[in-house]
Amino acid sequence: MIGGGSRPDAMMKELCEVFLPGVKSYAIVLTQASGEPDSAYYYLNLQFVEHTRRPILHVDSLRLLTFPIDSIENADLIFISGGDQNRFMSAVSAKAKSAITDAYRKGATIAGTSAGAALMSKVMITGDQRLESEYESTYSHLKYGNGIYAEGLGLVDSMIVDQHFVRRSRYNRLISAMADTGFSLAIGIEESTALVLSPHTARVVGDAQVLIFRAPANITRFGDQIGFKNLVIHAYLPGDTLSLDH
Repeated sequence: MIGGGSRPDAMMKELCEVFLPGVKSYAIVLTQASGEPDSAYYYLNLQFVEHTRRPILHVDSLRLLTFPIDSIENADLIFISGGDQNRFMSAVSAKAKSAITDAYRKGATIAGTSAGAALMSKVMITGDQRLESEYESTYSHLKYGNGIYAEGLGLVDSMIVDQHFVRRSRYNRLISAMADTGFSLAIGIEESTALVLSPHTARVVGDAQVLIFRAPANITRFGDQIGFKNLVIHAYLPGDTLSLDH
């Protein structure tokens, strides 16, 4: 899960070398989140071809209509571009989403940047809010019921994820999401940085931090104000490994 921004060359090199290992390996790039899918694929592919000779297939919304489902299920790597996570979830059919999930369960790597990272959780932050008429990159409030959430792909079901995290100071947004949704684990990924998830551990790669929020036993309220004590926050640096089990 990449927090958006630029993608460091070393990160993309590892993605190709580790997750496209065999001579029959191939990757699929899904650009439904992007408002400019051809451009999104163009710049992603420039990095892919630097580090692999494996096929990199661009499956935009039009091609997805006739793209074989088993080709999604058997991909070694599925990369979801940035943009708008709501646009992706609306544009991709339930059948294709199920194929992505099936590929993941069979051992494929699912990667995504920005919106492509946010939508991996079971419940995703949409970016919309109830207390402001215009979009804010973070929240001006620390209140219940401000955030608007939607169903994500559900590849990870124990956490909620936010991106562009430090640069856009999204602390209020992520704490609000924990209070609203009841998740005890929340992940804030900075730009040009990724959290690589394995079954029981995770590793930070890239240029900056990944912040891990672990909720206190009780999050309280006064009216619609959020209260808490002993919220635990860790900032992990590139090369750090952490356990997600507790």
